[in-house]
Amino acid sequence: MVKLPGPDQVHDLRVAIRRLMQVVELQDSTPKQIRRELKHLMTLAGYVRDCDITIKLAGKAKASQRVLRRLHRRRGSAERSLLAELHRCLDSATVSGWRQRLASRVTVADDALKKAVKRLFKRAKAAEKSDRKLHPLRIAAKELRYTLELRGNSNVDPIKELQTQLGDINDRSIAQQICEDAGASSRVLNRLRKKHDAKVRSFRRHWRDTFAGTERDWERRVTLRPRRQA
Repeated sequence: MVKLPGPDQVHDLRVAIRRLMQVVELQDSTPKQIRRELKHLMTLAGYVRDCDITIKLAGKAKASQRVLRRLHRRRGSAERSLLAELHRCLDSATVSGWRQRLASRVTVADDALKKAVKRLFKRAKAAEKSDRKLHPLRIAAKELRYTLELRGNSNVDPIKELQTQLGDINDRSIAQQICEDAGASSRVLNRLRKKHDAKVRSFRRHWRDTFAGTERDWERRVTLRPRRQA
């Protein structure tokens, strides 16, 4: 990652940080300093990924070369900030300290999973008529996904699909903002907006057809223990 911070490497880094952050959230004893450093690293990686996504979507929307050059310069600046922080975090003393503090095994209790499910459905209710509420719902889907993975639960795929759809919406929302800052034309911004709105409609259909009215069922599914073979 430090030598080749391309889009795929940045994506993999963000996934690894998210998983580690979920471990941290389930450990009350984790020092606040580690929490802050992980969030800061995640923010910097997010800036790079936002640029990567925007460059890709802006290209599809036929943005001008002038706008694309501005986006690439913005990406380069974000990349340099991320690399500087990564070099600092990969210092041997820092890594050793994190290993010692996060070495204990994480136990995911049923209550933690039920709370994650309740949070997901509560935020989905709030997002029924508000596009602005879709971002908190996306965060809830991430938290539930990575908590399920820590538990080794087999019901993670539907949540991953939910996260993917919400992520696509968020990507297009961010791309609109960045392209506007970069001076993109109204034609490009309108194309991005139409794609965003289509993604929102698709997500709402998916939620209605797949998740609506299933909160109790999901509470049962996430806490169901696998049967032991005789």
